[in-house]
Amino acid sequence: MEPVGHTFVTETGQPTQRRRKARLACNPCRARKTGCDGRKPVCMACSLRGWEDRCTYPDSVMQQSGALTLVDLDRRLQKLENEVRADSGPSPRPASDGAQSAGSYLLAWLPARTHRV
Repeated sequence: MEPVGHTFVTETGQPTQRRRKARLACNPCRARKTGCDGRKPVCMACSLRGWEDRCTYPDSVMQQSGALTLVDLDRRLQKLENEVRADSGPSPRPASDGAQSAGSYLLAWLPARTHRV
């Protein structure tokens, strides 16, 4: 098959539509690692299996991935910054009232450029 835009042309010259992947698969399709068309309330795969009652979608991608909350990320960032400070010795400039961002702290440790390209 040769791609032509979003369609494929078979050896016989017949165009075929490329199957579209769902943005978010339902929970049973995710567990089985099978294709999901993302139809709601019930996807085609669950409908064919008679799983109308099981076909549910994740509330959000953040919850499914086990993403950390902002508070957890902030604590982790502070811990890493403290480890860097402890390993590096004294700060190259006086610390402000503790509100120094990670980016500005790390920039202070980068070597100064001697010339520009």
